[in-house]
Amino acid sequence: MKTVIALILLLNYSEVAIDQVAKEVCCLSIKTEKEVFKPCEPIYGDISLNNNTEKPLVVYETSDESDYKLMIFDAKGKEVKLTQYGEYLKTRMVKHRLIVTKILTKDSKKCRILINRIYDMSLSGDYIIKVRRSIEKPEGNGLIDMESQSIKVKIE
Repeated sequence: MKTVIALILLLNYSEVAIDQVAKEVCCLSIKTEKEVFKPCEPIYGDISLNNNTEKPLVVYETSDESDYKLMIFDAKGKEVKLTQYGEYLKTRMVKHRLIVTKILTKDSKKCRILINRIYDMSLSGDYIIKVRRSIEKPEGNGLIDMESQSIKVKIE
C-alpha cells in the first residue's frame, strides 16, 4: 500500500515538472477571429508558438494540420467527431515532407488551421478548443509536449 501511494506521488510530481519546463521554454496559444459563428461558417484557429528562452528552438514540421493536434469538445465535455478529412489526417502514416525550423529567441511561429474542416462542428452549441504540439527541448535531448489554453466558440 505504501509503495503504491509513493508511486502516485512520483507520477504527479513528474507531470508538474514537465509542465513547468514546457512553460519556461515556450507558450502555445490559439485564438479565433470571433466567438460566435453561423453553421458551416469557416472557423479558423490562429495558432502561435512563442519561444521564451535565450536559445533558438528546433521545430520539426510536416504540415500544420498534422503537427498541431486540435482537441474539440462540446458543451457536455464529449469529444467532437472528426470529419472525413479529419479521419484521413488521423490515419495518414506517411510524412511527405520534414522541415527543420528554428524559432529564434523571443520570436514565434504562427499558423492558421481551418478547424471545422477537421472536426464536425455543424451542430449548434458551445465548443471548447485546445491545441497540443511537441517540440524539441532546447538542450536537444528529447521532446516537450505543449498545450494551449482553452477557448470557447459558439455555433448559432
